[in-house]
Amino acid sequence: MGPKVWSLIGLVILLATNMILFQYTIESYMVYDHASMRLFMSIAIINVGLIILLYRYWKKIEYSDK
Repeated sequence: MGPKVWSLIGLVILLATNMILFQYTIESYMVYDHASMRLFMSIAIINVGLIILLYRYWKKIEYSDK
């Protein structure tokens, strides 16, 4: 498995993790647990940055081979 496959697997894992983090953020907001909400939201925002960087890396690999 080359770097394209590993990048794609990483993207899927990061997107799934991000969906779970946003679910926890909404649940924390609904029960007025603002400390946990801020923690989950900050981790989710960092996760979005990692997704963007990994997507750009995957796109670079995908289109440089052709």
